[in-house]
This record gives sequence, structure tokens and C-alpha cells, in this order.
Amino acid sequence: LHGWGEKHAIPPRVRPPRNGGVAGPRAGGSPYCGPAPPSAARRRTRRRKDGPHVSTSRATPAPPSPETAARLLEHARRARAQAYAPYSRFPVGAALLTEDGSVVPGCNVENASFSLTNCAERVALGSAIAQGRRGFQAIAVVGPEDDVATAPCGSCRQALFEFAPELWVVMPGSDAPRVVPLRELLPGAFDAQRLEEGARP
Repeated sequence: LHGWGEKHAIPPRVRPPRNGGVAGPRAGGSPYCGPAPPSAARRRTRRRKDGPHVSTSRATPAPPSPETAARLLEHARRARAQAYAPYSRFPVGAALLTEDGSVVPGCNVENASFSLTNCAERVALGSAIAQGRRGFQAIAVVGPEDDVATAPCGSCRQALFEFAPELWVVMPGSDAPRVVPLRELLPGAFDAQRLEEGARP
């Protein structure tokens, strides 16, 4: 949202100075009165770090080819074999394709305290992030059956959207892999842009 204030035809209202501050425009055209409070400065610094902005500057990847989709599904099936799902008995495997062509696997890891269960998609995403990866092209997800689609849950969709809003989701189909844009699975996603809009002074 750089230059947000410059896009508005109405000039910003300059507030009277407080605590001896000098009134004037901030960078970008927003009004201020003296130095920004330390808490606001810290908030702006956190928002400008790599995480929240890494997904907004990447080009939209092309959808995976049928061969790549089939390969990702096979990786996901291998990961599914490692799933720990004694409570739901619903093993899930995932395979996350990075921008450099690497594949990071993940499987669901359940817990007797059900809320602590980790989904396969977030296990793969966390592993990739821990490896220093930030760009992703596609993710394949398989449930217990090899030919029945299992879409990511809502939490996983939001987690994936944070880093790759243009991600392609690959799922099994009866005849061929099903490839769906993540945006189609998560319309109206909450993202860093909305967070910054709500945090403006």
C-alpha cells in the first residue's frame, strides 16, 4: 500500500501539534503530530518484515501440468503412509511444490487433545518455511482414498494463502488429477493488506 495517501484527491487533514510536536505530513501523505508513538512504530516495523509481504509480490505461477500433478499426488500418497491418525483414522498426505521445483511432504499428526492436531498441509508448509523457502507453486492433498478428492480445511487454506495466494491445489479425480486455484477455495481471504488498512492512524 505504498503511496496510499497520494492516490486520494482530498489532501490529508493536518492535526494540531501535540506535546511540542511539529505538524506536517508523514511519508505517503498521512498527517502526524510530532514523533509517532513507539508502539505504532513497532507495529509498522512488524508489518514490513518479510512474512506478511512475501506473498504479495510474486507472479502467478502457471497451473501444474498433468504430469507434474500426478507426480505431486504420488509424493502426497507416500507422505500419507507416515500419517499419525489413530483417532480419526483419516490419514492425509500433502506435497508442497516450491518455486525451485523441490517437493516438501507433510502428513497429519493427531493428538489426544484434538485441538493440537496438525494437518498435513500445515506440516508441509511449516517444514518448507523452516528450510527458508517462501515461494510455492502448488500443493497436492490426498485423503484415505486414492481417487476421491480431499480439499484442505479452512485453516489450512488461510495458512497457505499467507504465503501463496496464487497457489494451485491438486486433488485426486476419478479420471485425472483435479487442479483448483486456492483463491477459488478461499474467496474473501483475510490478508496482510486488510490488516494494514485496519491499522492506519
